[in-house]
Amino acid sequence: MEQILTATFTKQEDIQTSELQLQRLDRNLKDIGQLYAKLNSYMCEPQTYNQFLRLDELKEEAKVLRDTNRSISSKLRKEPNSAARCYRLFLNYLQGFDVFVSDVARYVKTV
Repeated sequence: MEQILTATFTKQEDIQTSELQLQRLDRNLKDIGQLYAKLNSYMCEPQTYNQFLRLDELKEEAKVLRDTNRSISSKLRKEPNSAARCYRLFLNYLQGFDVFVSDVARYVKTV
């Protein structure tokens, strides 16, 4: 994924609704799937031991992000007015997602 994905919001109210949070989570879940598939492709085969370790770390990170995404989505769908309660979880998830995207881009450049 050549482009850099960012999770910046200009105003706090931009992500205060469950619907907007769910839309963002759905998009990110697709991105995680695409990045995971890229990590499994022949283009990203590790050539050194350190690259092999880093690839395993990135795959595990993708699984954790996917599980976190699904957990937050589940909370937002089940509980009415849960956007405010999930706000901090959502922001932490977005920060982790942004780091993951940049880590994958950095790894792809090294192999």
